[in-house]
Amino acid sequence: MAPRQKHTRGGGAGSSRGNTSRYQPRFPQLRDELKHTELLQKPMGTFYFPDEDSLTAAGVRDDVMFLLRRGWWRHLFFGIRDMTYREITCEVLATFKMPKVIPIDDNHRPVIKFRAFEEDHVISMAEVRYHLGFMGIEDNGQHEATLTDFPPGVDRQAFWESITRDGGTYTPKKSPSTLLYPRQYRIIHALLSSTITGKAEVAGKVTQTDLFCLYCMIHNCKPHM
Repeated sequence: MAPRQKHTRGGGAGSSRGNTSRYQPRFPQLRDELKHTELLQKPMGTFYFPDEDSLTAAGVRDDVMFLLRRGWWRHLFFGIRDMTYREITCEVLATFKMPKVIPIDDNHRPVIKFRAFEEDHVISMAEVRYHLGFMGIEDNGQHEATLTDFPPGVDRQAFWESITRDGGTYTPKKSPSTLLYPRQYRIIHALLSSTITGKAEVAGKVTQTDLFCLYCMIHNCKPHM
């Protein structure tokens, strides 16, 4: 299923920082500058959403849309409507780093580091989860570690068998997505793997993160990722 392109990037109009089309950031690290130059040569993508006409033709529209709009996932696939700006987006991507942990408020927490408008920024994974709607204010201080495995008591193999047909033993990064059944799970996986969990080296395979996201969608669980 090919995703439908819904929104194109903004050209910089209305930005509080002025005309971003002339913005040329400076980088302390040469490798980040080279990466930024490389990214600018690539076409800027658009926001992707499911092609509902194709889903309807395949007879799975309601099943797929039910999972995508369920709980906190709707924030990712339907809630983000902000325009993006090429130069700033490439600056963030060129400097985006996820060190395992750094000290924040005397605690060691997973964080994201990046630059925007020539300023360094650090945001904790807990803040990311909160802003994406994966956790509420009542969860503050909980689930500090990035969770990419199943909660205690959940059998990963049993779940794999429940969403596949003759799936055999689940092996991360090796089990093919073609085994997913019914077909709405294959469509959901294709959308996940081409957006938030995508890794080119394991295209067409179900990674542990893919399986975890599918579990959270199907069982309407907070992922706390």
